[in-house]
Amino acid sequence: MKKTQLFQSIFFIGVYGLFLLFFACGKSELNFQSKGTLTGTIINGSTSDAIVAGARVTHLYNGATVDSDLSGNFSFSDKLSIGTHSFSVSHEDFASQNINISIKSGSNTKTIPLLEAEDATNRIAIILTWGSTPKDLDSHLYVPHGENSTYHIYYGQKTDSNDSSRASLDVDDQSGDGPETVTIKFENGSTSYYEQRNWRYYVANYLMDASFDTDMEVKVYKNGDFIKSYPGKATSGKYWHVFDMAHDGSLTDYDDYSDSTPDAIYGSLL
Repeated sequence: MKKTQLFQSIFFIGVYGLFLLFFACGKSELNFQSKGTLTGTIINGSTSDAIVAGARVTHLYNGATVDSDLSGNFSFSDKLSIGTHSFSVSHEDFASQNINISIKSGSNTKTIPLLEAEDATNRIAIILTWGSTPKDLDSHLYVPHGENSTYHIYYGQKTDSNDSSRASLDVDDQSGDGPETVTIKFENGSTSYYEQRNWRYYVANYLMDASFDTDMEVKVYKNGDFIKSYPGKATSGKYWHVFDMAHDGSLTDYDDYSDSTPDAIYGSLL
C-alpha cells in the first residue's frame, strides 16, 4: 500500500512539473507575441496635407528615433510592448508636441497632426482625431457674440462672420481618422473679444455609422504648447460635449455624451 502511494505521488509530481514547464513556455510565447508594431503619418494639422521629410518621432522611454519620409510616413522596426507609449514629435517648421499612443497586439497605425509654427503663435488650437470609424466626426464651436447670442462654427460655416481670423474650422475631415482642427485667436493672454465670455466645444457623430470609441481624442494647444488631452469613450450618443473655455483659455471639463445637441451658451445661435 505504501509503495503504491509513493508511486502515485511521484507520478503526480512528474505530471504537475511537466504542466508547469508547458505553461511557462506557453506564457513566454504569449508574452513574446503580445507586442505590436507602430507605423503612422505626420500631417499638417491645419490643412491635413502630409508633411515633407524630416518630422522626427522619438520614443520618450528608450530614445528610439525615426524620421518621416517624403509622404510623412514613419515606422518603428522594433516591436513595442502592449500599453501606452509616449513619443515626442518635432519638425523645424512646426510646433513640437508630445503624444501618447496606445499599442495593441499586432499592427498599429496612427495619424499625428502638427501645427505650423505660424498657426501656433497667438492661437488656441483644438485638434480632433479618431480611427477609421465612425467615418465622419465633426467639430463644433460656440463663440460668444455679446450677451444674447452665440455664433456657431462648424462644417456649414467655418469662420466667424464678424472676424474671419478670430476663430475658424480649418479642416473638415469626412473619411475617418481626422484631423478636424479649430483655431482661435489668442492674443495678450485672452481671446481679446467680448471679455469674460465663455466658449463651448463639442463633437458630433454625423453619420452615426458607428458608436463613439476610445480611438477618439481631442487635444488643446495654446501658443503651440500642449495644454490638455481628452480621450474618447466607447459609448452611445450622437454628441460629445468635451469642454467649455473661458476667455483666458482655461478649460472646464464636461466629457458628456448625449443624443441632444449641447445648448448655446448665450441666447440663440447665429
